Amino acid sequence: MYSVNIIAVRKKGIIEVTVTGILPSSCYKAEITDHYPGGNIMYVRDPGEGQIFIKETMRPGDGLCPLVLVPWAETVRFPDNQHNRVAVYSADGKKLAEASVVELGKTKGKKKAKPRSKFIVISLLDHPVVVGLNEPVRYSGCSIIPEDALYPAIYRRVFGPASQRECQGFVSQYCGNPRGGDDGEPRCNLTLRAQSNLKEQPNGLYVFGTVPVFTEETTVVLTRAEPQGKNPAILLLNLTVTEHPGPMKGIDKPVFYVERGKDVSKLRQVQVISNNGDICTIDITLRG
Repeated sequence: MYSVNIIAVRKKGIIEVTVTGILPSSCYKAEITDHYPGGNIMYVRDPGEGQIFIKETMRPGDGLCPLVLVPWAETVRFPDNQHNRVAVYSADGKKLAEASVVELGKTKGKKKAKPRSKFIVISLLDHPVVVGLNEPVRYSGCSIIPEDALYPAIYRRVFGPASQRECQGFVSQYCGNPRGGDDGEPRCNLTLRAQSNLKEQPNGLYVFGTVPVFTEETTVVLTRAEPQGKNPAILLLNLTVTEHPGPMKGIDKPVFYVERGKDVSKLRQVQVISNNGDICTIDITLRG
């Protein structure tokens, strides 16, 4: 299996781990066979981490398989309040990937961070676009960041310091195409795809891609929005980007979400709403 990634989040003492990877062809399959704690495996001495074990097998038969890479993902949930890291291992004990556990909605016992009062808007160092004589100048690649945050040299400050609401107002008025994309949708600065597999049971919808962040320590998580909208053909997801200090690298963080069930066949689009202001509407393509 290629490009194994892991996303682990904890809420109310339950860890949800999603493992993703790329299978060499459709002749291969993979599955999560065990996990620690809460699974069949036991230790005399705690290893200091949560563990996921996956097994990859090749389908028996004539071996005639399309030579195309096949995305794979599986999610498992288990109680674990102890470990802050989770690792994925192959059947032969080789560590394939590891990640820190992201805490969702945990504030008890911790002092709440003092909210930042001032923010700025940065945009890419290209020339502003003049849409029309009676329309304002538009900037591309806008992001809202804290006033004291560092940012790569390919960006410049175009507004602020101001409150977060004032910065969001500036972005809405002066950033991107005023009519959104060519189809009239809101501008999207995320790289995301959505694929559904109606041949597997239960049906599965996979949303995956990357989110640009400034530091390796920053975490990104996709979760199901509650409540959902009125249109049953559109799945609403929340993208939570949590900034953490660290060396400024300007990297793309992988993100993944899996939805399973009979209602997957009714979905035609996914709308992702980021806490940073991005809104992406993605058409779902069929796989398999």
